[in-house]
Amino acid sequence: RIARPALATQLLGVATLAACWQVSKGVQIDFEWTLVNITHSATGVPAPSAVRDALVLPSPLRSSLLLPPFSLLPGYTYALSLRAQMAADPSVFSEAQVALDVR
Repeated sequence: RIARPALATQLLGVATLAACWQVSKGVQIDFEWTLVNITHSATGVPAPSAVRDALVLPSPLRSSLLLPPFSLLPGYTYALSLRAQMAADPSVFSEAQVALDVR
């Protein structure tokens, strides 16, 4: 996915209950966004720690993630992961990753 540094970037994860899930255990799904890595888009070389430290993930416990304008630096690819887990049993989870190529 391509992102522009001057624009806000919103990511949205969607989770549904598995058919085998026992509803009596509860239906609350917890979410957690994490930054997996940042690499230079052209070379794949890991970004310096200053670039990594500059990104603060707001509201990481929601299914949506809003990154404000100018929070992503051009020339880098940001890999983010979203984990969705059942509140009643955190061992039941799913994860997805997205890569943002900032141009």
